[in-house]
Amino acid sequence: MGRIYRLMWGGMRLLALPEQDHWAVTVYDTKQHRTLFRTERKNAPDAKVAAVAFALVHLYGPFHEFNPKPLSTVLPWSAGRA
Repeated sequence: MGRIYRLMWGGMRLLALPEQDHWAVTVYDTKQHRTLFRTERKNAPDAKVAAVAFALVHLYGPFHEFNPKPLSTVLPWSAGRA
């Protein structure tokens, strides 16, 4: 099926999980134990960008100056088997 990508960042767990024909994205608040965001994307890189984009707004507000696309490639994601 593919690899699961996980990232712990800013009190959140970001997940990108392969499904049949898309990638499921989940951002989970580890302090409040609740799901903050869910969406789907066509591929793993886009799924990581979506998770990071949401996390940035959650951490810094909508007017932050970070670009989620390059940031998603340098953050320390761990990969595991699906």
